[in-house]
Amino acid sequence: MPEAAAAWWPPRYERCRIYTTLRGVLTQKRQTRIVLRVTTAGDSSLRYGTSRKSDDQQTRPRGRPRSARAQELVLAAAEQILHEDGYASLTIEGVAARSGVAKTTIYRSWPSKTALVSEILRRRSILGSIPDTGDARADLISFLSVNLRNYAAMDPAVLLPAFWDSLSDAAHRREMRAHVLDHRRQMGRTLLGRLVTEGVLPPDTDVDLLLDMWAGFAMYRFGMRETRVTAADVSALVDLVLSGAVPRRRKTHRSDAGTAKDRPATGGET
Repeated sequence: MPEAAAAWWPPRYERCRIYTTLRGVLTQKRQTRIVLRVTTAGDSSLRYGTSRKSDDQQTRPRGRPRSARAQELVLAAAEQILHEDGYASLTIEGVAARSGVAKTTIYRSWPSKTALVSEILRRRSILGSIPDTGDARADLISFLSVNLRNYAAMDPAVLLPAFWDSLSDAAHRREMRAHVLDHRRQMGRTLLGRLVTEGVLPPDTDVDLLLDMWAGFAMYRFGMRETRVTAADVSALVDLVLSGAVPRRRKTHRSDAGTAKDRPATGGET
């Protein structure tokens, strides 16, 4: 070895120690920067070290979790496909391709196409609260107006095919009801049940059947006739109810007492 190099080159045992240390550091997959420095021409020592990113540099950037950002991308892509091509053209594969999110990630949040659409419809809905102004007519108009506004916002071109698609699968049907309908329906039961208790509505009012009639009106008007519901329409429906023209719970006769029971005013299936 040339004398100039030998002047600063470390002894063999020192080189072995350096190699062993560096190999251990790199094996641990640390972000490492090797520092080699010769201090003076006459100093034969070799100094070395490692440098790691600071804690601040290693910390992920603040903001919503990555999963939340991925969910927003998925929902936005699904909405675009629904708007451009309709419900029948919506597939998880298509959503994954448009959003750039892996199918496995989508399935972790929404196990089916129905679940994904249910989430979109739920986000379009106004949940609101149960109106209680002391004026029964105003409360019913307020409640029914929000329901009708929700049906319009959900877009019948999406809502109706999604419901039909869920009819063949009980689990999907329950999922659709739970995400899209149940909250507002329970609020309707509470409101109408209160009016029954206050004597505004007849004591044998069939609350569930009345809610079904309102829902059927909304779906037919928006989905089949594609006609706007006016404030006058809402007032007419409410005035009809307040006049006593409401469905009544069927009385159980002795002959079928063992197979049927009166439905409570605020109970029943969704």
